[in-house]
Amino acid sequence: MSLYSSPQAALDDLESVINTLTEELQLYAQRPQPNGAYLDKQNRHIHRLTDIYNGITAFQHYDAWTALETLMKRLQQTDPNISGYYIHLRTQPHGNNFALIEYNPF
Repeated sequence: MSLYSSPQAALDDLESVINTLTEELQLYAQRPQPNGAYLDKQNRHIHRLTDIYNGITAFQHYDAWTALETLMKRLQQTDPNISGYYIHLRTQPHGNNFALIEYNPF
């Protein structure tokens, strides 16, 4: 079971970790004679975490996917016998031309 109530909550926490690491590194850099190797290493970690964060949130329909996944998990907890979902996902405000996507990872 995840610590987070939703994927967005996990992302928010990741963003908070990145911000905290950045602030702490800025404070460390202000010390007399900070260790340059440590600064470089921490900067690489922060940049990598930032790239990961940006990669996760770069999906065009990210908000829709995370909302769907949260709803699916909630339904699965209510009824563990659910074996699939029918989802009607509108991507434009007008029109009724829908495509069927079937995904079976098994």
